[in-house]
Amino acid sequence: MEKKKMVEYILKGFKAYEEFVNKELHYVYKKDNVYKEVVFKANKKGFMHLCGVDYIDPKNSKKVSANHFYSLVKRKNISPSFLVPKTDGTTEQKLQVIENLKDILTPNVRVIDGKVTFYNMTFDKGLRSRRQIFALALIEENQYSEVYAPLSLLNLKVSKADSLKKTYEVHCIYAKSRGKDDFIYFESEDHKLSRLNPI
Repeated sequence: MEKKKMVEYILKGFKAYEEFVNKELHYVYKKDNVYKEVVFKANKKGFMHLCGVDYIDPKNSKKVSANHFYSLVKRKNISPSFLVPKTDGTTEQKLQVIENLKDILTPNVRVIDGKVTFYNMTFDKGLRSRRQIFALALIEENQYSEVYAPLSLLNLKVSKADSLKKTYEVHCIYAKSRGKDDFIYFESEDHKLSRLNPI
């Protein structure tokens, strides 16, 4: 993939990522006929890893930090010349699907709950697009928080792993903010009824 095209994909992915970065998102799904939640929070430094690139600072020829990369992309101040794709071939795969992160806040996403091995990676939770375009592997931020952060962006157009087929329909997506009411992005009728009329 030529580097100019890489910049285009990164900017489109950034637009999608900006919609949910630093938000505590709750995904409500039904497993074994019981509502469960996975809590997801992406931070600024995670974006660079999801792109699968490094970026060289033209002033000192050293790699920039993930936070610095995020601010450069935000200002649309990245040059194709200083992008460094990963040598393992994952950069192109990730960039081909990164703009699809826009589905993260829609009912077009499903929850992965249960140990999954995909190539050389194992994870317990994830979000997957309904049409198996991408999956976002999640990892617990720390063992006490039960909040999950992005581990990796997986291109399912390249390989639709059987282990990623077992997913759960999302019934509600909402953001929690301190001192504010929850903001609901999506809620199914079933969930709304169960919330308004608890047994």
